[in-house]
Amino acid sequence: MVVKNKIKQFLLFCAILSFSRVSLFAAQFDAEEQNVIVQENNQSDASHSESQKKIALVIGNARYKGTFDSLANPVNDAKDLQGKLIDIGFEVNCITDADRKTMYEAFKKFYTECQTADIALLYYSGHGVESNGENYLIPVQANISSEADLDSDAVLLNRVVEQSLDVLGGASGGNLVVILDACRSNPLAKTRGASRGLAVIDATPVAGYIIAYSCRPGTFALDGDGRHSPFTAALLNHIDEPNVSFTDILGVVRGEVQEATQNMQLPSYTAEISSPLYLNGKGKVSPRKTTGSVTASASALYVVVIVLLCVLLVATVTLFLLLTERGRLAVAKASESVARGVSAGRKKATAFAQVAQQKISNVKQSVLSKTESKKEELVQPEIQSKVLDSVVVGKSLIVAKTPVTLAQWNEVMQQNVALETVQKDYPVTGVSWYDALSFLNALSVKDNLEPVYNLSDPNNVLVDNSKNGWRLPSKKEWLSAAGHASLVNADSQMWYDKNAEGSLHACAQKEANKAGLYDMFGLVWEWCSDSPCLGQRALMGGSWDCDCSWALSRKMQSVLASYKSDNTGFRGVRSI
Repeated sequence: MVVKNKIKQFLLFCAILSFSRVSLFAAQFDAEEQNVIVQENNQSDASHSESQKKIALVIGNARYKGTFDSLANPVNDAKDLQGKLIDIGFEVNCITDADRKTMYEAFKKFYTECQTADIALLYYSGHGVESNGENYLIPVQANISSEADLDSDAVLLNRVVEQSLDVLGGASGGNLVVILDACRSNPLAKTRGASRGLAVIDATPVAGYIIAYSCRPGTFALDGDGRHSPFTAALLNHIDEPNVSFTDILGVVRGEVQEATQNMQLPSYTAEISSPLYLNGKGKVSPRKTTGSVTASASALYVVVIVLLCVLLVATVTLFLLLTERGRLAVAKASESVARGVSAGRKKATAFAQVAQQKISNVKQSVLSKTESKKEELVQPEIQSKVLDSVVVGKSLIVAKTPVTLAQWNEVMQQNVALETVQKDYPVTGVSWYDALSFLNALSVKDNLEPVYNLSDPNNVLVDNSKNGWRLPSKKEWLSAAGHASLVNADSQMWYDKNAEGSLHACAQKEANKAGLYDMFGLVWEWCSDSPCLGQRALMGGSWDCDCSWALSRKMQSVLASYKSDNTGFRGVRSI
């Protein structure tokens, strides 16, 4: 009896000791951790900004020696921006008055640095040219007398942006910032495809990006009378502001430029980012709880001690139950109670499972029934046309399977032109952008839909996208329907200059793409709704007399809306 009492006293002492040690250690650890959190809260903004890898390539071209006039400000713009960026933690490579080779070497270094960057910034001040929807940066020694010289003497900016995004998206997961103060006077602006300003860069968002332009697309930027251009002067005033998102900074810059130029110049930007981007700091940062003075060894020790104390506590309780009469009675009573509970629970679970199974079966049948009903009621009637064979692409777009054929054109436009059987499936060509709109309006009427276009004034076509009729796709819609060029097998899916044998071919003779669409690349250029610059419209996809690589580059061609050619057609789309 004395031994049992001694054992009980020992067990009680162990239990009290275990709980007291757990409480004391936990309180001590929590106090240390809270101290770390407070310290990190006080330093969160600065530490986050310092921890980011931020790189920049800054280019200023001013002293032109070829076709283009020299500029007053770009070198000043570049050097002063370099200083601002260094002050806020950027690693900056600044080059001025660079020839084409120097620019390409700088871009190669930039791509390499992008592999580990959180933010990669590219700034260019100098001459820039847009031609057929593509933007070119002009080196100082460029001797460009026509658009044909651009590929050999200039730098294709669109390719630089795409390659930078590919590196950022595949490696560091960082964001790209492009700042272009590059829309100065353009001696090629009077040529067929060139514009006096830059076009909007339609980048594939494999990584986040912001592209800032010193002026609106198709307009020019002022060089300025002072040390800086109006755009860069405003940018220098605000780019280093802490904890202000870059898009907010651009909004302020826009207002200052607009005021300084008396509304002659209006900056713009495009962005594909999932959250605000900060060049200097990052607003409020949530505190981290695993760094600071609490080391990994302390955390490990905490875990080990807790485990040992828990084992000791379990052993204490077990010995109490086994060595005392009250403990043995408690175990027996608990076992009997558990057995009764398990038996009752099993019966209830069986009954519940039977009811639930029946309900699930009923719901499944109801859902299947409603789904099939919806398909019949909504989807099928939506894609039916009296003329065009179509498929649904994505969630909200109906796209014709092929370019409009001669037979379809004759039927809709009621032109009783005799066609040989082999000609009926050929794409209609030699149609202007306006001709395509006329056909799509007529097709809408034939399909009992509301026409999208008001063509009463050819010089001022009105578009009502709230209507459900047939229309031309936007460039973005066309690219989405076409799919990525890397998935295209040229010889099996498209007609181009190497396999077309110098002539047009019938539609749908090659394999369809994954969406079930034929001839998206090759065969005929297809009109789109986009207007890259005043009076011009976009063509996409290449044609039977076009080089395969040009078509698969997904480049846009910009031509007059009245343009007609034997390699140009179109296909219809409409929204669901």
